[in-house]
Amino acid sequence: MLRMFVCDPPAPWEYLFNRTYQVMVATVEGFGLAYVPESMAKSYIDRGRLVEVLESFNMVFPGY
Repeated sequence: MLRMFVCDPPAPWEYLFNRTYQVMVATVEGFGLAYVPESMAKSYIDRGRLVEVLESFNMVFPGY
């Protein structure tokens, strides 16, 4: 389960997601930041719907 915002007890703005796609949709709609695979976000970044942050922390590894 993935969370956007973590408070204890849960705050009204806290969201829980079971799938990365749900996190992606919420982020595109402006609900916060997301940590998702670049391949999933690339088309949104290319169209200007998302902006990559902390780019210097992006770890690139050779294929699996």
